Amino acid sequence: MAGRRTRRRDQRQARSARQRVEDPVGQGSLLSRISTDWIVGGIIGGVVLIAIMVFVVRVVFGGGGSSTTFFTQVFSAAVSPGDSNVRLLGDITGLYRTDDAGDDWDRVPVTDRPVYTVVNDPANANGFLAAGDGFLARSEDGGLTWQDIVTDLPSQSLRSLAVDPSDASVIYAYLVSDGLYRSDDAGRTWTLANSVEDASITSLAVKAGAPDVVYAFHTRRGLVRSEDGGKTFRVVVGGIPSSSVASIVTSATEPESVFAISGRTIYTSVDDGASWKLTNAGLEQTGVIAIAEDAASGDLYVSDFQGLFYLSTDRGKSWFPSLNAGG
Repeated sequence: MAGRRTRRRDQRQARSARQRVEDPVGQGSLLSRISTDWIVGGIIGGVVLIAIMVFVVRVVFGGGGSSTTFFTQVFSAAVSPGDSNVRLLGDITGLYRTDDAGDDWDRVPVTDRPVYTVVNDPANANGFLAAGDGFLARSEDGGLTWQDIVTDLPSQSLRSLAVDPSDASVIYAYLVSDGLYRSDDAGRTWTLANSVEDASITSLAVKAGAPDVVYAFHTRRGLVRSEDGGKTFRVVVGGIPSSSVASIVTSATEPESVFAISGRTIYTSVDDGASWKLTNAGLEQTGVIAIAEDAASGDLYVSDFQGLFYLSTDRGKSWFPSLNAGG
């Protein structure tokens, strides 16, 4: 018995010795390690490649620049009459500003809550008003700095805001759960115009020089118009799909003209909203969300969800990408 165990041990030792001679560097284990290294390396390389591709796509399609911003949900846009390169966007994450026509954006450090409306201040070529969730403020330096507007409003939960393009003292504001308010002293004091029960008003515009004429998007009735300062409204018809209006703008230079974005496309009325025409040439493949006017030139601007701007120099008849006006 002991002899058989000895022979088996000798046989195992002999096989081990032959394997060391035939595979002196452990090729079997080496191949295994190489295979594992290739798999791990491939995974890491793939992750790096994806990261590079994402970076390139963001730089190329996001406008370039290290401070390129990707907006979450744009609600409103405004362009400075003093310098059309200066533009503001109200987003669900806050307020953003550019001074190079959108090549680079900076977040304005005044609020991290939704900013639903940004509008020009007709009294100041470099002035803006902005409103949102717990936020109502004015800027007099092109949007660089902001001061809270102290009011007697019952809350600061503003969903929409509009200023008469020809009279900065007339402002309308819709407060969530509180209704539509009007101010005739540039926002210092306010009067309830309409309680707007069971609905919201998400867009507002005032006819220039006619402070009682107000356009609004009513979430139950669609696009509506008031001729008595917001006390009563009638539904606007005549060629615009009024059930999905995201943005409305009126003009001091053409008081009868109204521009609106509905269904991500642009409609224009030149007769106080009685009839509308689709004015989307050049934007057929682009979904836009906010419209603004450069009050100095009369040019119109629209923005898409990514903060890219498009310009019309013929009052909305045709549109093209807006480049830096300084270059």
